[in-house]
Amino acid sequence: MSNRLFREGGPHRIRHTGGDTYEMRVSIPTDDEGRTARECPDEACSPGYFKVKGGTGITEGQEIAFCPYCRHEGDPSDYYTKEQVRYAKDVAEREAMNGVEDMLKDALGLGSTGKRKLGGGLLSIEMSMQPFQKPPVRRPF
Repeated sequence: MSNRLFREGGPHRIRHTGGDTYEMRVSIPTDDEGRTARECPDEACSPGYFKVKGGTGITEGQEIAFCPYCRHEGDPSDYYTKEQVRYAKDVAEREAMNGVEDMLKDALGLGSTGKRKLGGGLLSIEMSMQPFQKPPVRRPF
């Protein structure tokens, strides 16, 4: 029986880092031209929204990012858009729901079909579990 909320590995390279802490990598989708949206964290910046194309600039670890409009500097992760953060949270929520579903199946002793039959003969009971209705993960716009 698994008591872990997230399955390690998979497309998001999930790994348990200790206690109730996990690390997950979520790839942010690009537009049709391969560019990724970015948003300046300085709310006074206008327009503050820009796109970058990976592999066209810094080729090693980037420690500081700059806004092309106001030159605000910060950690590259500060420049994710609100939609990209929402998308990453939706992906994590979907993975957690899958983990809860798996833990329930394990706890109830349900097989791969999601069913379990107890007893036999004159009296028998069948348990089944319907999968959760998971909300769709919408791409960031």
